[in-house]
Amino acid sequence: MHAAAGCTRQGLATGTVAVVDRRGRETGSVTSPGLSSRAVGYAGLGHDATGAASKRCLTEGEMANLSSVLAQAAADHGGRPAVRLDGLVLTYSQLEDAAGRAAALLSSLGVGPGDRVAVMLPNVPAFPIAFYGALGAGGIVVPMNPLLKSREVAYYLGDSGAKVLFAWHAA
Repeated sequence: MHAAAGCTRQGLATGTVAVVDRRGRETGSVTSPGLSSRAVGYAGLGHDATGAASKRCLTEGEMANLSSVLAQAAADHGGRPAVRLDGLVLTYSQLEDAAGRAAALLSSLGVGPGDRVAVMLPNVPAFPIAFYGALGAGGIVVPMNPLLKSREVAYYLGDSGAKVLFAWHAA
């Protein structure tokens, strides 16, 4: 994992970046004259009640989730395309912003860390928005095939204990 821009880590000399393993444990540090002191990464997307993104820095021993990957991609490549469908193009920054709004919506519905969020969408831009929004709210994504029959949907929802379902509405 590389250091996250904007996360200052106390206890590191200027020009030093902490190095962590996959479990978020600090395994050492790297020193280079061109580096500024940074934290080990983002803990993920946090969002206030308005849906505005607020990135929380990882602390020692914490583990990042996939929403931190989106946050880092938006920071590093904000203007680059992340999602394309026909003529629609969402940049990493736009995807992060939309996911933040979805996370705020889920939080307002009572979704919190560990709650299941079912996502039953086809391959459309709404899928990554719902997916990263659920992760940003602390939820666990339950991906579901949009072609499931009603009895199968009922089984998945009951078995997973999903609190919320994002579903495609066919006209």
